[in-house]
Amino acid sequence: MNKDRRDKKLTGSSKARIAVFFLLGFSFIVGAASAAGCLFVYAGGYTDRVALIRDMMWENASDDLDMVESYFYDEMSYTEGGIDKEAFGEEWLTEYFQERNSSAELYLDGELVWSCYDGEDTPYDYLRVGMIPSQWLEERDTGQSHGVSSEDELTEYNIYLYVDPEFPFSDSYRNNADLGLMLYDLRMVLPVAVVLSVVVLILSFIFLMCSAGHKNGQEGISPGVLTELPLDLLAFVFGFVAVLGLLFVYSFVNYSVPVFAVILIFTGMLEVVWCTIFCMEFALRLKQGKFWRNTIIWRILRFLTRTVRGLAVILGRLFKNLPFAYHALAIFLPLCFVELAVILYCRSPEIDILLLFWLLEKALMLAGILYLTMVCRKLMLGGEAIAQGDLSYHVDTAGMPPVFQAHGENLNRIGQGIGNAVEERMRSERLKTELITNVSHDLKTPLTSIINYASLIGNENLETGKVKEYAEVLLRQAGRLKKLLEDLVEASKATTGNLEVNMAPCEIGVMLSQAAGEYEQRFGEKRLELIIKQPMEAVRIQADGRHLWRIFDNLLSNVYKYAQENTRVYVNVEIKENHVEIIFRNMSKYALDVSPQELEERFVRGDKSRHMEGNGLGLSIAGSLAQLQGGSMQVVTDGDLFKVILSFPTLG
Repeated sequence: MNKDRRDKKLTGSSKARIAVFFLLGFSFIVGAASAAGCLFVYAGGYTDRVALIRDMMWENASDDLDMVESYFYDEMSYTEGGIDKEAFGEEWLTEYFQERNSSAELYLDGELVWSCYDGEDTPYDYLRVGMIPSQWLEERDTGQSHGVSSEDELTEYNIYLYVDPEFPFSDSYRNNADLGLMLYDLRMVLPVAVVLSVVVLILSFIFLMCSAGHKNGQEGISPGVLTELPLDLLAFVFGFVAVLGLLFVYSFVNYSVPVFAVILIFTGMLEVVWCTIFCMEFALRLKQGKFWRNTIIWRILRFLTRTVRGLAVILGRLFKNLPFAYHALAIFLPLCFVELAVILYCRSPEIDILLLFWLLEKALMLAGILYLTMVCRKLMLGGEAIAQGDLSYHVDTAGMPPVFQAHGENLNRIGQGIGNAVEERMRSERLKTELITNVSHDLKTPLTSIINYASLIGNENLETGKVKEYAEVLLRQAGRLKKLLEDLVEASKATTGNLEVNMAPCEIGVMLSQAAGEYEQRFGEKRLELIIKQPMEAVRIQADGRHLWRIFDNLLSNVYKYAQENTRVYVNVEIKENHVEIIFRNMSKYALDVSPQELEERFVRGDKSRHMEGNGLGLSIAGSLAQLQGGSMQVVTDGDLFKVILSFPTLG
């Protein structure tokens, strides 16, 4: 129960991600609204509440001024220039202002024409000034039609608009005033809200990026719903939808400022969430590695590259496998055409008969060339088959000229001789392996008895110490012989592939560190400094842990026996494209006058005097065990530098 709770991490919880997404959207809305409020309050320099509320209500006031002005112009046009002060505005203009927090007055050249204002003082007043031609004000009973010219005298009209500061009615004036009052009261809080929203937004984004690909109950990075889609196609779709969102916002540019602000903020929130989802998908693919492989562009480039390489290989094979006849004809026919051109150029009635003989000669030569090329083709195919290891291939020498026939028979005998030699070598190796195995098993029983009795003798309380000393020597040498027999049996099994191999994921760094810890004290006795260099991330391979441990143990034991004292021993773990290399380096105590291939053979030792412990089986067993686990081992010598390179395929 406790373990299950520990395994459940916050980054792997779907509920936590959904909650953070809501937090991301909410923080963006709060931050954007606060930023808009800060921009309006501080950029406008509103240190006075009255000025702030006045500007907040300006749009409504402008609409009311337009209403009065429009009614005034309509009245002027309807009455052909005359104004009836008593009837002006009585139809519906006065009624329009009855249920509003605003009232208005109209003046012509300082003379009051119409008013619905009660005369009370207000800090919120607005003015609209305009000019009309003076002749529009002539009495309408003159019956004249008046035009307007640039020389007409102009009469000024003033429209005053007043807003009741008590706001008794619930209209847009009260709403905008309440909004302005709220902005003024929050003018010190808005910057803090912006900063906190940005911090929460950044932290939410970082959490979502870290949680991408993690799921509770599953190890490693888990693919998502969109992982199978190509990355560039996904980027195009996300970008296209994001552009549609921007176009949607642009379509509301001509709307009122509050409506446009609401549309902008909520659309921006959706855009942020939308782009975060894409960033999470991109982060997931980065964690998986080689994200570019799942893109349409990479697939097209790979297809083109493979196509070009395939065509090059096909053309190379076609040219390589062309029959010799084609090559011979490519040389013979151009020469014939050159000769024919010279003959035709020098043609005369006397040499027409020679031209006939020339044609007959070339026909016979062509037949001979084709025959010889066919014979050479058969011999070439026979040589290629034998070179590729097909020792049963038989060259058909029937119908060949004697010289070519003898060469074909030699090829047949070569294949037969190589086959016999290989069969004899395999038989010899098999008998040798069986002999080693059988003899080892036969020697283990009496050797076990010798060890047991030598141990019993050493434990007896004898008066003379010589017997106990002899028993210790006998026990030590018997143990050495037992180790030799065990190594012989293991080398035999490893060579023949009779060992049981249980492949499982293994971490190279952990096993290598454990093996190095086993030899730390022994290396200290010879003052050998072991330096291990490996990458920070874990390197995992598919191998049998017991056999991999034996490989490391054999190689470190080989270093302990043959390395020069007071030197450094290097063990490097290097990751290549699709495999890992474990490289052991040390300076040899003895001159390495044996080739690396010989050192990998059984019973071959770098110490030719053979006065040190060891039986020459360590490298052979290590190489065989590496091959059984799908890896390889290479021995390299450079002067006194001894190097062993282990190579294993890495797990993806």
